[in-house]
Amino acid sequence: MKTPLSTGLITDGSSDQALIPLLSTLLEALLPETGFVPPQWVPPAGRKTLAHKIAYALDIENFQFDILFVHRDAENEAADKRVEEIQKALPTGRHPVICVVPVKMTEAWLLTSESAIKQAVGNPRSTAKLELPALSKIASCDAKLVLDEALTLATERNARRRGQFKPSAYRRLVAECTTDLTALRKISSFQQLETDLIHLLKQKNIPHAEL
Repeated sequence: MKTPLSTGLITDGSSDQALIPLLSTLLEALLPETGFVPPQWVPPAGRKTLAHKIAYALDIENFQFDILFVHRDAENEAADKRVEEIQKALPTGRHPVICVVPVKMTEAWLLTSESAIKQAVGNPRSTAKLELPALSKIASCDAKLVLDEALTLATERNARRRGQFKPSAYRRLVAECTTDLTALRKISSFQQLETDLIHLLKQKNIPHAEL
């Protein structure tokens, strides 16, 4: 019996654990036979610098990850700069680290499916028009604001009840409901993540699905 791959995740903040379902869906698509353990979130626990967080996660006395995902939101910087920051924070030697850099933020990857948003708020048959941005515009929008507005619209609540709705509580559910990667794979930042992950799997001679 094959041992499933052990995976970990370092994030900018605790709310970015919403990436775990998306990463799990990607791993499931690429590793139909090998198997994997869903990414384990590595809490900062007082480690303030990215270098300290990565060193802690790579210490075999703490974890033994076959793959370590390291997330940084691009925010107002170029994705390449965030990748460079992660690479500079790595200790010397080769490591199974994959950069996860949504442009501009994690929520950008949650704007690709109206049905996932409607499912997340428990209203899958909603006929509300969520007015999500085109895939080509997702990288430049205020994704968190757009997602929260879409979640609120998807509930089809009246004005009074909308005031009681807390969209931030549903963001991870959107990720869990995003099971079709077709649209995500058209976003350059997600394409880069998948390309880097496949490259690492090849380096480690891990059998994986071909795109």
